[in-house]
Amino acid sequence: MSPRSTTLFLTLCLVSACSSPPPVLRLSGQEFGVEVRRDIPYVSHDGIDLALDVWTPDCPGPHPTAIVVHGGGWRVGDRDFADARVLAEALAREGIAAVSVSHRRAPRHVHPAQIEDLRRALQFVRVNGADFDLEVTRLAAIGTSSGGHLVALLATQDDRAEPGAAEPLRRASTKPDCVVALCAPFDLLPVEGEPATTMQINLVRAFLGLDAEPGIERKVALLHERGRDASPLTWVSPDDPPFLVIHGDADTIVPPSQARRMVAALRAAGVACRHVEIPRGGHAEFLFVRNADWVEAPPPFWRELRSFLATELLGREP
Repeated sequence: MSPRSTTLFLTLCLVSACSSPPPVLRLSGQEFGVEVRRDIPYVSHDGIDLALDVWTPDCPGPHPTAIVVHGGGWRVGDRDFADARVLAEALAREGIAAVSVSHRRAPRHVHPAQIEDLRRALQFVRVNGADFDLEVTRLAAIGTSSGGHLVALLATQDDRAEPGAAEPLRRASTKPDCVVALCAPFDLLPVEGEPATTMQINLVRAFLGLDAEPGIERKVALLHERGRDASPLTWVSPDDPPFLVIHGDADTIVPPSQARRMVAALRAAGVACRHVEIPRGGHAEFLFVRNADWVEAPPPFWRELRSFLATELLGREP
């Protein structure tokens, strides 16, 4: 090769190298811009249209994906509620797509309406994810407070997929592949020695539809029947996906003993489970520090969440 040809060849190699996009390092300290596609309908019930928002990192896809479910005591909030927005934005900046989902709310709609909606949302994402550049062979589910309860229930109850159904949505799995539950109630039944706050009692009562029932005996009977069915702790089994349970030890809304009992049950069943208890942490208040700094200086709970997703969603060695 002549000197001139060699120079041209090296120049072309240099230009090609400089023009190549940087490698995508998800959950590794690389920060991405965020794009949001809003108001995507996924199911309708009697004139109520439910929708989801898709938060994606500004980098080549398809993107590993997490379903995000808002808190609000099953009765307030939506997919743009503060906790869901914080988590979705932070995940997308780390290279993980977030699908933030709205569901029907109590007291007008009671259990199992909410979990039915989230099953359909999960199926919708599995079937239609390619349209949004999502990687859906594995899906995480992340929720705070009542949202944490719902993603835990998704993970512990049986898969409701119908393999022989004609409709592709109905054939898709309703179980996530890993779960992050923050400040979540896992047992809706009264527990001796575990104090229940007035707010917790009122919210659970509305969620289970007890207010519409006459007579205290009827209410108590339904509390045990519906509360057992709606409690993730009831359904723990060895085939559940891996869990990360995060809870503040000073939570006055959902006692931290709820998280400890759930973690103990998961581990007893042989389910992979990590547990983070935040010192002096109140109910989800640790989410509302400046999340724009989390990529470079993540708080301890976010470092653990990042590590968990890197292992369970991306398949990296711990």
